[in-house]
Amino acid sequence: MWKKTYFATLAIFAAILAFFMYYAWSWLASIGAPADAFAGYEFWSSLGWVGLWIATVILLFNANIVFAKTEEPWAFSATFAFFAVFVVAKFFWLGSAAIDFQQANNLPSGSAFLGPFLAIFLCTGFAGVVFVNHYVAERFRAKIYPAPPVSDSPNIDIAAK
Repeated sequence: MWKKTYFATLAIFAAILAFFMYYAWSWLASIGAPADAFAGYEFWSSLGWVGLWIATVILLFNANIVFAKTEEPWAFSATFAFFAVFVVAKFFWLGSAAIDFQQANNLPSGSAFLGPFLAIFLCTGFAGVVFVNHYVAERFRAKIYPAPPVSDSPNIDIAAK
């Protein structure tokens, strides 16, 4: 049940964030005033950015529940993959499209140089967060459900001597 809940949550959040990213990109193809089109892009892009962080926190919480119930850590990797895919899409695809739009319409543009480096930094940092979270979850699970003690002495059959 917990796996299905995680997958349902992942699919819902992926659909919502894909919509936000597509809708932000579609503003860049608007036939209206370029400044208004870019303002619409910025609004939907920032809404998607906030949504990504909220979705990632919720998915990480769900990954902890899946791990606690099933002892399978795959949900941590799935959460990281979800985050990485949307961060890379935002900074490599959507950011590049925004810079191209600004340059094509003579709008003041920011630096496109830092976006990919920020994406790599964010993905690396979040990988560390996921690793530490998995480590802590595993330690908590070991304290709550300790392994049965193992005897150090060899099993000697006294009757055989």
